[in-house]
Amino acid sequence: MKKMRNRTVPLVLIGLLLWSNSPKAQTDSTTTTPAVQRPVRALWIVRDALTSRGKVHTAVEEAAAGGITDLLVQVRGRGDAWFPSEQAPIAANLQAAWRNEGDFDPLQLFINEAHARGMRVHAWLNVYLVWSKGSPPPGHVITQHPEWVSVNANGVSMDDIPFRKMEAAGTEGVYLEPGNCDVVKHFLGIVDEILTHYPVDGIHLDYVRYPRMNVGYSEAMRGGFIRKTGLDPLDLDSRRDRYEREYGPDKVADLDREWHQFKADQVTAMVRNVRVLMDSRRPGLTLSAAVRPDPDEALYVFGQDWVRWVNQGWVDAVAPMMYSPSASTVAKQTNETLRRVPADKVWAGIAIYNQSVNDAAAKIRDARRKGIDGFVIFSYNALEGGARDLRKLTASAELAGEAR
Repeated sequence: MKKMRNRTVPLVLIGLLLWSNSPKAQTDSTTTTPAVQRPVRALWIVRDALTSRGKVHTAVEEAAAGGITDLLVQVRGRGDAWFPSEQAPIAANLQAAWRNEGDFDPLQLFINEAHARGMRVHAWLNVYLVWSKGSPPPGHVITQHPEWVSVNANGVSMDDIPFRKMEAAGTEGVYLEPGNCDVVKHFLGIVDEILTHYPVDGIHLDYVRYPRMNVGYSEAMRGGFIRKTGLDPLDLDSRRDRYEREYGPDKVADLDREWHQFKADQVTAMVRNVRVLMDSRRPGLTLSAAVRPDPDEALYVFGQDWVRWVNQGWVDAVAPMMYSPSASTVAKQTNETLRRVPADKVWAGIAIYNQSVNDAAAKIRDARRKGIDGFVIFSYNALEGGARDLRKLTASAELAGEAR
């Protein structure tokens, strides 16, 4: 398929890598977004469902018949693109699909078919996670720019760590460095490409976090912290005993927290830059993010300060991924979420891959009774009963709302 003409606007660096105040770009399509705003009944659609025209059509048909209002369509999985892109290599499975049935644009197909049925479409993008196992294809970001990959305290880049070791440690794969300015510009270029060429109704961020806080030790990150505090964060580990003797354990603990917050702030800066870009290009679009369900774990283990994002108005909604099959675990996560952020800024992220539709529906009802109007189902690809199962899930939210 012929790639899109590049109409992105260069970045200028003003503090938080803000975009220039250039005129808003126009989308190539004349398709308009649905005007009617309803409570969000959303569905995550993993990229496997984008490999044929028929799969796209079936997904939209079943979603519409099941009462779904919003489709979160994964168009960036592992540093690739599931649409014709000039900013990232085309996903190998999409290229194979083109060889089998000719060129087609799955994102545009989703938009056309969903909008015709009154549904909204959000471009779902994995932000920092860019590769898992095997060798990346030519032109991939980690082969083009290995210096962008996150580095641990031992100076080892994540792309030099065998995948089996990362998997054993609970890490999904190779992440880019949130504190690298070029990484920010690269990702914003992909978002801009989508906003320029597609009449999407929103941008949905995923893996917008660190894999764990034991990475983020690039020279740029360390240099930034040195300029701020006069201390190399590597010394917090290698010279801890000496610092504790000189400054006391409390001071060293404060420095640990400051370094941790410094890293988390890099992720927050990315979110804020996406917000600025969206407001410049297409005001009124929804910015949402899939987030870890425990807000404290999200911040202190993964550098994902999503409570702040919501309360500062940098995102319109978060979808805490409350995937546990345990009703009591999800109830606790729901309660804690509502203690931190307003209910109307939350889409309850509920799984169906590890529990029955009835159990998932019960969790949706509980969230609805507590004031959370929106939900997102993970995922379409795990549905066994198609529209029938979706109707059960959407109906559960309506019934719970009537009982309030």
